[in-house]
Amino acid sequence: MRESDLVVVLLSADRGRVETIARGARKSRRRFPGGLPVGARGEAEVRPGRGALGNLERFEFTRDNSAIGKDLKRFGFVSYLCEITDQLVSGHGIEEAIYDALDDALDEVLGQDPDPETLRSYELKLLDHLGLLPSLSSCCACGVEVEVAPAQGVAYDIPRGGVLCPEHAGRAATRLDPSVLVVTRALRTASAPGVLSNAPLTVRRGVRDLCLQVVRQHLVRPLKSAEFFAQIARDRRSVAVGCG
Repeated sequence: MRESDLVVVLLSADRGRVETIARGARKSRRRFPGGLPVGARGEAEVRPGRGALGNLERFEFTRDNSAIGKDLKRFGFVSYLCEITDQLVSGHGIEEAIYDALDDALDEVLGQDPDPETLRSYELKLLDHLGLLPSLSSCCACGVEVEVAPAQGVAYDIPRGGVLCPEHAGRAATRLDPSVLVVTRALRTASAPGVLSNAPLTVRRGVRDLCLQVVRQHLVRPLKSAEFFAQIARDRRSVAVGCG
């Protein structure tokens, strides 16, 4: 590959995940007007290559992607959505529902003020469609329905497969805040829009940590977008201290 070439990963509803090489993409404005930014949606022309990579001959936008370049927060959200999809989705045979879920999530991020609820909802949908989502309602050991017990919390074990009933929990089991479980269940079924955004900060963080714990089990490398979010948070704290 030459310095002007780019490796581009595409996701399509009918062909799934496709890895391509866009030769001369850093210089060509005719074949790639507007460049090839993360999260771009459009029509691509791909021809067979000599190896595993197809040749990306042309890409034309069908959606306005300009909002990403004007807002670091939006850029971080879009990068995260695309990066976890790239890592968790493999091969050509994907459900069209995954494509639609990502498309909807990108629309939400670009069309309104980015909300972490969009990320959590997409994580749960993606994990569910891939068969990687732990059980949130029935015991992963015996299948009995697990009741939410506010006083004791809900026992869960992600490596074992999700929540646990009292019989299989054991005294040393990790306990999950019942409110976190209730909100996570609602997000998974999309039964209550705004359920996470309107929840207390401790619950929002609990849902985030639960989702990320599951996602990280299936990553092949650390997420660059997660570090980007952390850097933005550090920069904001530095500004706050400097202006205090």
